[in-house]
Amino acid sequence: MINVPEFVDGKKLNVAVAQLLLENNLKISVAESLTGGEVAAKLVDVAGISKSFIEGIVAYANEAKMNRLGVSAETLIRYGAVSEETAKEMAEGLIKGDVTVSVSTTGIAGPTGGTVEKPVGTVCFGFCLNGKTFTERQIFSGTREEIRKKSTNFAFYKLYLLLSKEFSKLDDNDVLKLSDIENKDPLAFYVGRTDAGEDVFTNFKDLANLLIGGASGTGKSAFIRNILVTLLLKNKPCEISLVLADPKNVEYNDFVGIKNVYRNKVLKTSDEVIEMLNETYKEMQLRYKRFKHVSVRNVYEYNQSAITNGMPVYPYVIIVIDEYADFIFERRNDFEEAINNLARLGKAAGIHLIMNTHCTNVDVVTGVIKQYFASRIAFSTQNLADSFTMIGVGDAAASLIGPRLYEQFALPFEQRLIRAVHDAGAAVRLHICGNIGPVLPLVGRTGADIVDCDHMVDMEEAAACFPEEMAVFGNFDPVRVLLQGTPELVKSEVRRCAG
Repeated sequence: MINVPEFVDGKKLNVAVAQLLLENNLKISVAESLTGGEVAAKLVDVAGISKSFIEGIVAYANEAKMNRLGVSAETLIRYGAVSEETAKEMAEGLIKGDVTVSVSTTGIAGPTGGTVEKPVGTVCFGFCLNGKTFTERQIFSGTREEIRKKSTNFAFYKLYLLLSKEFSKLDDNDVLKLSDIENKDPLAFYVGRTDAGEDVFTNFKDLANLLIGGASGTGKSAFIRNILVTLLLKNKPCEISLVLADPKNVEYNDFVGIKNVYRNKVLKTSDEVIEMLNETYKEMQLRYKRFKHVSVRNVYEYNQSAITNGMPVYPYVIIVIDEYADFIFERRNDFEEAINNLARLGKAAGIHLIMNTHCTNVDVVTGVIKQYFASRIAFSTQNLADSFTMIGVGDAAASLIGPRLYEQFALPFEQRLIRAVHDAGAAVRLHICGNIGPVLPLVGRTGADIVDCDHMVDMEEAAACFPEEMAVFGNFDPVRVLLQGTPELVKSEVRRCAG
């Protein structure tokens, strides 16, 4: 079963889908059986969707599927109501007039009705998009209500992926050119682009290892492929070695045949991966012995010396382990021990690990793993708790984003919440952890009665940004003031925070 994230691109799934439909002037209709109108209801929840949403049909009985959607009796008899064939015909039956996008759901929500072949939780989906039809079968667990909810969310997630792929918009400025990377360090790779349009690179020399987490379909493997392509473009086979492991054996097969790839194959079993990790550990120990012999501290100094003296260099080793949770569940102790040995000592030897997982809970992203993977990237996760597991709990999200994202995503929710509290007859005191300096003018538009700022916010600047009717209070640094400060400093900071 695919793990479906709650949010994509910072938006709820139904909002993200509606935005894609509206941006591309698409018309959509929905046919539902077990979800009973929930897909249509979530579309209608989005303001402005009337420009795209044509109709929603709840075709629960077979008669309705035949009469309203044109599903053939032969299909129902041969494959059953819960089948990809039926879902396909349901979706295709909606394509008429201006409608170019459709979604259908049919399944067994339980608690009865399941069979060995089609257990309770079996759900089939149909999607039509610009003349092409896609179907998918999933099996969900849980109560009747939970299965229906998971089915609705999956329908939106799959539709989002299909729409994103079909209507991705790229121009020349969106494509990274060879000239953009050829002067970078050999271990530098592309991360992304800022709101200001600036390309961001980082370097394995700085981050050592990289842990990536996120729900299925959020782009983890594509991001890793970009890293590998960048490194291959900048390094000869004698300068870099790639080790690729993937239990699914689907992500990196097109890299096989490149001279840089270890054993010229993608490793797919836990035995192969642990054997490779142990071999690499021995290689690392040999490198350190060689470094000691020639009086250098790391692979970078060694390679500079080797080039000067006409000797072979040590290649950088990049180990990629896709969906490493599969290997942990099979041989946890052996895998963690081998990983930690390399992650702890590999950086100076030129050995770096990239691991990703869709299973971002504490059983997989353990404290031991996090200790040696200080650099972590969280794509969209299934829930907020999994995101915390990946990147920790720090300042509020509103203090970690720039003005554009704050105005687009955070501000509308804060304004709506504050209006609701005011309507109930209460005043609002708003506190956002962290440095909100860049978004102070926007915080002034929230409508809060009192804004409580953290110690790193300039109080005079905050007061100047807020309207007269909005009170502002500050906080002092608990370590600098309370723990290390004098009584006089405490008094002055209290007066400063009170405005």
